Amino acid sequence: MWGGTILGFRFRRISILAVSVLCLSATACGGSSLANTGGSTRVISVVLIPFSGYAPLYVASDENLCASNGIKLKLIETDTQSAEDTVMAKGDAEIGAYANTALVFAAAGGIPLRAFLELDMSNGADGFVADSSVTSIKQMAQNHVLFAADETDVEFFLFMYAAQKIGLHPSDFNHSALKSGDALAAFLTGRLGAVGESEPDLSKALQRPGAHLLFSSKDYSGVISDQFVASGTTLRNKLADLTAFAQCWYRTLQRISANPDSAIAIMAKHLGLKPKEMKSAMPGIAWPDKAQGRDFFLNGQYTDSLQFADDFYKGLGQLSGIPVPGRQLVSSAVIQKVG
Repeated sequence: MWGGTILGFRFRRISILAVSVLCLSATACGGSSLANTGGSTRVISVVLIPFSGYAPLYVASDENLCASNGIKLKLIETDTQSAEDTVMAKGDAEIGAYANTALVFAAAGGIPLRAFLELDMSNGADGFVADSSVTSIKQMAQNHVLFAADETDVEFFLFMYAAQKIGLHPSDFNHSALKSGDALAAFLTGRLGAVGESEPDLSKALQRPGAHLLFSSKDYSGVISDQFVASGTTLRNKLADLTAFAQCWYRTLQRISANPDSAIAIMAKHLGLKPKEMKSAMPGIAWPDKAQGRDFFLNGQYTDSLQFADDFYKGLGQLSGIPVPGRQLVSSAVIQKVG
């Protein structure tokens, strides 16, 4: 039996679907029969990109775990962040599963979203692997070590967060524009001194002779995280439904903890994985329990990570529109109701 924090894992957020949007539940495509009958059960739509950190939602949906809270989940899968943003902007879903960095981009683009519940945290599934001659981030800057990490993905963000802690900036480093599989191949063949990757490619990078893990997201807890978000209108008008969802979410985590094998089978099925693949990689992401999630939201750590993302991507010139300060991207309304 697992303890209070349930562990998941991160795969790079590639497209698993052949279409932009796929409806999972029986009522997902079109109007909900429950919503139209005047019954007491309300249908709540949640949009997500298929990703292991969000997999507890599949358990909640398949087992109808939210029924006791008076709601039924309708899961909407998208294969890109822009598609998810479109769903939220159109109001086709009450809730979105968003990375902290994705929320910053959406808000700057004019989508009025607010995070209301902690979902997961990267716990070692993202990191940097270096060859034997590389000993520190500071040395990488001093020796102009060539490294690759996708500038639009969380590895580059994690690296620059760590660099900023010691007074270094993107201009201090020798960065290659190689991405994903190309970056991994270049590192394995000795053309790079370091590479930033997510699992399972992070483990593959360590197969290079002499390679070692320079640091990972486990060293910077909370820097890479995912949250449940909603619009300001939804937070005002459907606070009771969002609170019911939060209660269901924490009960789902308890259910997974009590019987992990059956839950893993459900999650693996929806992600197209073998159960043993999912289980073997599970330490990569933590799913905080209620107390941990509340602390992360209210003690300033989450707000700080949002503000760093805001400042970082604004400095790179990647944010469109007007950046929204981190403190304005968080709502404590649901957490206060959940207790």
